[in-house]
Amino acid sequence: MNRKRILLVHLGATVGGVPTYLGNLALLLHDDADVTCFCSFEDLVHRLRQTSTKVIAVPAWLARRRLLRTVVAPLALGYIVLRHRIRIVALSGSMEGILALPARLLGCRVYYTVHLTLQAESGRLKHTLANSVICSTLRFAHRVICVSEAVAADVVKHIPSKRVTVIQNWVNLPLNGVTQLPAKRENFGSADDKPLRLLFIGRLLPHKGTSLILDAMRRLNTGNCVRTVSLTVVGEGESRSELERQAKGLAVRFVGFQANPTNFYQNADLFINPTLGPEGLPLVSLEAMSHGLPCILSDLPVHKEITDGGKYAPLFRSGDADDLCSQIRLFLLAPGLLDLYGRLAKDLVKARYSADIARKRYAEEFGL
Repeated sequence: MNRKRILLVHLGATVGGVPTYLGNLALLLHDDADVTCFCSFEDLVHRLRQTSTKVIAVPAWLARRRLLRTVVAPLALGYIVLRHRIRIVALSGSMEGILALPARLLGCRVYYTVHLTLQAESGRLKHTLANSVICSTLRFAHRVICVSEAVAADVVKHIPSKRVTVIQNWVNLPLNGVTQLPAKRENFGSADDKPLRLLFIGRLLPHKGTSLILDAMRRLNTGNCVRTVSLTVVGEGESRSELERQAKGLAVRFVGFQANPTNFYQNADLFINPTLGPEGLPLVSLEAMSHGLPCILSDLPVHKEITDGGKYAPLFRSGDADDLCSQIRLFLLAPGLLDLYGRLAKDLVKARYSADIARKRYAEEFGL
């Protein structure tokens, strides 16, 4: 059989959802195509090599020099495409967009995956520059893949909708070599004398909204709640020291970055993603739901999308700690909601966001 030869490219950030997406995509396509990955993240390189995926790693000294990497990358791409007879190039990330035109000139079919909504009003210079690169290079890709309908709504403002397709992020948890969803949750805490265990997982950056959970916890402490709450924060980032200062006097523990957060999902009662955006489709929200963990999510367009407007997880007004406090209080007053939303969340992921569904969509798109 003449298998398609696909090159997956990500040369940017070493944290966040894109490296995770790339690793999951390589695993997803492994049985149906010859996959080669061109990437710069050391942990991702190690993970991919464990799956027998061909990996071309950017040297560490070059990965740290963005400008030089930008110059060298098109030359390296040409060598890789010719050396490995690549026919499909799939680009992920913002700066990777500069490779769309060279890949096309080399005779490859080019796919460009957009992972974030293009919110120019986010106010962060780095994001604004990334948006500029994305918008200026979209036209060179044969097809643009968006990880959610929310992202696609922004992308179609820049290119014809017929060149845009939506393949939503998925939960890809290989257990003992088999991709499957986690086991059903049975251990939600409901005793009034024990704290309700809240969980946050993500980068500790201002726009991720972690401080909103702390503000909501203080409001609960001043209310008439019989039951208390505790919070576990999983992740690292520039805001950690400030968040630790804000958390003084609250039942909060910071455990840093965890490569495998499964135990934290399994030992929490309620997951909260208070992100202010921009977001494409947060993998962490899907992972929490896949564990049967009830969630409270900020009401960004993508969270409305994946919860059917709050049917599968309560939403709170983005940036509003009072509204978040009210949503947490509902679970304190009605513990039965924990099991209800946990079951709804898990059923949703199984029905819409499993690896099998994503594999079929990519097979159709890549012609495998």
